[in-house]
Amino acid sequence: MKILKNSEKFSVFRVKNKKKKFFILKIANKNPEKIFKEIELIKKLCESSIFFKQTMPKTLDYGYFKKGLFKSKGFYKQEYISGLTFSQLMKKKNFSKKESKLIIKPLLKKYINMSRDSKIEKKKKSFSVKNKLISKENKKF
Repeated sequence: MKILKNSEKFSVFRVKNKKKKFFILKIANKNPEKIFKEIELIKKLCESSIFFKQTMPKTLDYGYFKKGLFKSKGFYKQEYISGLTFSQLMKKKNFSKKESKLIIKPLLKKYINMSRDSKIEKKKKSFSVKNKLISKENKKF
């Protein structure tokens, strides 16, 4: 087991099963309901777009731990896809701010167009949250 992320809200592990295949285990450390909201969002994304259906890691299992250290905490398991995340890749390559914007801008346009074309209800609040998240990620580079 390898810890990929550990925060006050969530812990994320890469775990090897009995068949020696890796999967991701995400645990809600504070509010187990957050995991189930995330699962619903993943389902909606996959239902709304062929792109997301083909690219999102598959959810293998979810629920509450019944015993042990994580008793009563919400969790889900997802298939593991090896490789760097987009943020890790951008940081590793040490792109200049100008180069980063040249890479990110077309991706954001594609994302926005896909969001507009999706079946998910369009809400102003939802769109502003997405914009804030995108801006926050963009500032990391």
